[in-house]
Amino acid sequence: MGVNAPLVLSVICIIGLGNKIDAQESGTCRVEQPVDLNLDHAMEMIKLSTEKATELSTPVTICIRDRHDNLVLHARMENALLGSVALACQKARSSALFPAPSSALGAFPGLQLSNGIISGLQGGLPLVTAKGVQVGSIGVSGASTGDIDEEIAKVAAEQIDTIISDPCSVWIATGEVPNKLAEVPPAPLELTYNKKNIMLNETVTTEEMLDRPTLKWDSHIGALYTIILVDFGIERLQGQQYIHWLVTNVPNGAQVDSGDEVQEYIPPFYFGLTEDGSAIDQTKGTPGHDILALVYKQKTGKVDMTDERQHGCDPSIVNSRIGDHVAIAEKYDLELVAGTFFIDTYTDATDPILCYMSKCTGEPFPIPAPGINDGPECKRAGSFGSSNSGTSSTV
Repeated sequence: MGVNAPLVLSVICIIGLGNKIDAQESGTCRVEQPVDLNLDHAMEMIKLSTEKATELSTPVTICIRDRHDNLVLHARMENALLGSVALACQKARSSALFPAPSSALGAFPGLQLSNGIISGLQGGLPLVTAKGVQVGSIGVSGASTGDIDEEIAKVAAEQIDTIISDPCSVWIATGEVPNKLAEVPPAPLELTYNKKNIMLNETVTTEEMLDRPTLKWDSHIGALYTIILVDFGIERLQGQQYIHWLVTNVPNGAQVDSGDEVQEYIPPFYFGLTEDGSAIDQTKGTPGHDILALVYKQKTGKVDMTDERQHGCDPSIVNSRIGDHVAIAEKYDLELVAGTFFIDTYTDATDPILCYMSKCTGEPFPIPAPGINDGPECKRAGSFGSSNSGTSSTV
């Protein structure tokens, strides 16, 4: 069966408005596990499951229950069978009450007769952490076979540790703290690309990042903030970063446009070279560089960062954007208040950015790459290979 608008959901019921675990206090870590699944956790599982269902062209209903068998979130994809609505939660209840796949309960028919809520059909899975702690269950129904229902549920179940991880522990486990930041940001930064909420340490495609992200953090009335988006994975910069976006004098996440865009947004992108360094490695999906999005409070009010300004397509697009967020913070008396990080990767949408960078710098970026940065749209007057160029390249 087809699914034309797979991400259109009918949210049947939301119960899980439970407390979020705030594992950050004064920049230090208190590593904890959430007691119960909450709406944010469930929404992330719904996202993962619907993406898989979309890939399989199979509209389904998804039910998330917590470790007490309380309903957290129940959602039906457009065109999912009506019968799947009740069945998804029946499967989830089975795996919540008995920490096993719902299909395993089929071997015990007496259980299904015990109370009328147990299902032996495939599609229900317990949500169990790497430490063996059951935190809830997921049930999926609507596919043509139980195997497919379970395959869709499994995508979310396998990510449960990441979904419920204490943010503080993620910063430390990945080495972002203390290798890139001295301490975990005092508060989380909610970053959304193309209406998709980006999780800590999530790999994000270039296609998703072509437009500016939306941001949300705990801002205060009357305060002004600086937003810095940096690539922290370029080894040749020896600890410095490439700045993809720098905006100052921002009142809050809803009013970023009213700030001063000191360095206009360039989508994060990643490329690697082949082993001999002669060509761009076009392997897609490999995790690339860590991208940090940081929000600083301007302690002295409005700031003027004329010295840091870079706009437009010219050779300054490279060197003028190499800097250090710590040095900028010290220079302008800024205080880190929120942050997040994610990972970029090489995809098809990377190539046009390499072409654009070649046009701006006047030479093939990062190296000559036939079919990627050698077309006429990748050249400017007087640059490499252009019709009115007297030399092969300019700097």
